[in-house]
Amino acid sequence: MGANIVGTVTASRCHRNMLDKPPSEADVTADLMVAAYAKGADGITEVKMETSVGGALLKNCWHTLVGTAVAYRKG
Repeated sequence: MGANIVGTVTASRCHRNMLDKPPSEADVTADLMVAAYAKGADGITEVKMETSVGGALLKNCWHTLVGTAVAYRKG
């Protein structure tokens, strides 16, 4: 049995307060899975993480952890 691609999902977490721990890849991965399930997917693959600093300051964040993944449905 194969899998059908549902689409790409993205999620991000902002690190606003320097006294709080920064967002982890596990936090963003959980958000990616929620976004995939909301599209009717069964899971995610090809997870990629990137830290963004430039645009984060405009959003009142020290940095933002951005994740992307491919959502799939078991076929």
